[in-house]
Amino acid sequence: MTGEKSTEEHEKRLTRLLLHMFSVEELRRFFRFMPGGHDMTFDLPAPTATPSATAAAIVEILKQYNKIDRELFDRLVEERPRREAEIRQVQALFVAAEGAAGNADPKVVPFIKRG
Repeated sequence: MTGEKSTEEHEKRLTRLLLHMFSVEELRRFFRFMPGGHDMTFDLPAPTATPSATAAAIVEILKQYNKIDRELFDRLVEERPRREAEIRQVQALFVAAEGAAGNADPKVVPFIKRG
């Protein structure tokens, strides 16, 4: 599996995780109130968009703004502490991808680099 393909798979896993954890309204609210979220909400699809389209758009926007990072996953755990194991599994995918890309420090933020 190529790095780009595995990154796409990781993003799909994050999208599915968000869909399972939040209603579309909760997801929009979570996104809006995260650091920098207010400015990023202008890039969201219309409120009539499907939950899947909204979650996928949020993951893409987070990627564009380099916000798929430790802080994101920590906030997800804070919001849904009973889902910590699932959240940390998805976080581990991004950390591993960074390690495979030559960044051996799993504490590096963000996990995905644009380029």
